[in-house]
Amino acid sequence: MKNLTAKKEGSQMEQVQEIASLRWCSQGSHVDDQVSTDLVLYSCPWKIKKKLQASDLGGLSRLLLPKNEVKNHIIPLMSDEWVGKIVSRDGMSVTVWDRDTDSYHALVLRYWQSSGCFVLNGHWIENFVLRRRLSLGDEIGLFWSRYDQKLYFSVLQRGQPREVNLCGAKFH
Repeated sequence: MKNLTAKKEGSQMEQVQEIASLRWCSQGSHVDDQVSTDLVLYSCPWKIKKKLQASDLGGLSRLLLPKNEVKNHIIPLMSDEWVGKIVSRDGMSVTVWDRDTDSYHALVLRYWQSSGCFVLNGHWIENFVLRRRLSLGDEIGLFWSRYDQKLYFSVLQRGQPREVNLCGAKFH
């Protein structure tokens, strides 16, 4: 009887230790295939955030994307065929939905092996920089929707105030 009780207590102790180990999971992490029990009330959808730099707004007609964010938040949501297109010389045409203006635009997502960067180009300057009057320091947000296979775009915060010159008078 003692041996059976000891086995039962050992089994219960293992369960307690297993459950207790869940408390040590950092927020959103997994430990040994165990699911975290942290409650997330809000998760920002904009997985890629970028403050625009001069190179994103100039004559190169491309938006340089943060490599790690693309690898973590876009590539895993795509098929192997699509990833193959992205790393090809021509890249892959993607639909970009501008959430702020409720408009759709076609751009090309590609991986430049020479520099190890992901870029969006095609008509980046016309469709976004000029149309949305993007400027240095503006913060944009992007995320890939696996459900409708689109890249979502939004201007999250405007950078430097723009100066407008009307008939010699300057306004901010």
